[in-house]
Amino acid sequence: MNHPIFGELASGVLGDAACQWETDPILIPNLKRKAVFVFELEEPEDWDDEEEEFIDAWSTSIPEEMLSCAEEIYNGSEEYFESVAKIIADHYMEFKRPYYLKSVDNPAWGDHPPKAEDFPAIEEPNQMWDLLKNISIHINQTPGIEGVIEPEPPEIRYSCATTFDVEHGYSVTFQNGELTEIVLDG
Repeated sequence: MNHPIFGELASGVLGDAACQWETDPILIPNLKRKAVFVFELEEPEDWDDEEEEFIDAWSTSIPEEMLSCAEEIYNGSEEYFESVAKIIADHYMEFKRPYYLKSVDNPAWGDHPPKAEDFPAIEEPNQMWDLLKNISIHINQTPGIEGVIEPEPPEIRYSCATTFDVEHGYSVTFQNGELTEIVLDG
């Protein structure tokens, strides 16, 4: 599938039924960084084999609602990306930075203990983007079937590796414009 903004999208199947498309890293203008967009369609839990034909149809195209959602993100304002950075920065400053600072110069780290400068204070939300790398923007949806199942609104999840922890990255999830989860996972 080829898209004017996202280019050639590679598709694949996840597990037994979910379909996924992924872009190459693309520069998001007002984020001023590259990100990979990942589109994932998920099968409703209560489906049976009779609905398999719908899975096959999904594997050939991305629903317009998901593409529109991705286009809105791609065209997002600087203020939008600053608001996402602020959510992550607030979490980092309140919970993660104090936790990591406790490990500074801890002999349990062996020859390479972390240093305080590895965990800088964030004074402006957009500084948080400097601590994040390998950004991917996942747009997940369980589509509906006309007259049978109502589609769920797309869920947007930002996944980013961090410069301060090689084993854990941030995952920030929104649905209907509301934050639903923020975790440092890995």
